[in-house]
Amino acid sequence: KTELNRADLSNVPQMEVVVARLVIMPGGTVPLHRHPGDEHAIVMQGGTARTLDGEDIAFSDGVALSFPRGMVHGGFTVTGDKPMIVTTVHVVDKGKPLVEPVQ
Repeated sequence: KTELNRADLSNVPQMEVVVARLVIMPGGTVPLHRHPGDEHAIVMQGGTARTLDGEDIAFSDGVALSFPRGMVHGGFTVTGDKPMIVTTVHVVDKGKPLVEPVQ
C-alpha cells in the first residue's frame, strides 16, 4: 500500500482523509481488518480472489466499494494471474492507526 495523500478533513480537526494505492500481487493476501472511520475504494484493475471460507469472488475494473466505520472486511487472497490494483480513500479519526487487524 502506497499512501498518496493525507490531509485534515475540512472543518473537522479530529478527522483526516487518507488516499492510497493498493497493489495486491497474485498470491497476496489482504487480512481481515477494520478502520477508525469510513473507507471507500475503486478497483482500478480487477481480478479474482478467494475468501477465507473458499469462495471465489471476481472484482471487475471500476467497481466501487464502501466500508463504514468499524466494518470488518478483507480476508482474501488474490488467485488470478495479475495484480489487483485498488485506490482507497479513508475518512478516519486523526492520530489513530489507519488499520486495525482482526482475528
